[in-house]
Amino acid sequence: MSLFESYERRIDQITPVLEKYDIKDLEEAKQICLDKGFDPAEIVKGVQPICFENACWAYTLGAAIAIKQGCTKASDAAKAIGEGLRMIEEGGAHYVVTPNPEIVEVCRENDEAKAVINGADMVLPDGIGVIYGAKILKTPLKGRVPGIEYAQELMKVMAERGLTLFLLGAKP
Repeated sequence: MSLFESYERRIDQITPVLEKYDIKDLEEAKQICLDKGFDPAEIVKGVQPICFENACWAYTLGAAIAIKQGCTKASDAAKAIGEGLRMIEEGGAHYVVTPNPEIVEVCRENDEAKAVINGADMVLPDGIGVIYGAKILKTPLKGRVPGIEYAQELMKVMAERGLTLFLLGAKP
C-alpha cells in the first residue's frame, strides 16, 4: 500500500525505525497519536497547507516515537521526531524554520516569505504567540518547540554522525 510519493523507495529505511520502537506500521503510528488526542498530519497541514504527504507521515511516526518514549521536554520530543523525519540521513540540503508571531505577520503580507516558510522541511512553532494564535484560530498546537532546543539536539546528533551544518540567519 502506497501512503505517499516514493513510499516504495523509502519503506526500507522506515521499517527498521518501526521495528526499533515496536510499531507495526505507519497506520499504527497514526493510531498511537490519535489515542493521545491529536493527529500530527492535521497539524502539519494546518501549519503548512502545501506540505507533501511524506512530511505528514514522517511527523506522525516521529510523534508516535516520542509518545512511546514518554517524552516530556521539547528537546526530547524534537529528537524523537527527528528520528521519524530522518532528514539528516537523506542527504542533500534541508531547511527548518522556527516562526514566531513577527514572522507569521510578515508571511501574511508577503507571499514570497510565506512560500519560504511553507516550503521548509520542518516548521517548528517557536513563539508562544504562535501557540496562542493557533488556538484562537481553532487549530491548537500541543506546544512550542523552541528553535534553540531543537538546534542543540540536532547539532549533537549531527556531530555524533560526522555531518555538517550550515546556519543562515539574521544578526548574531
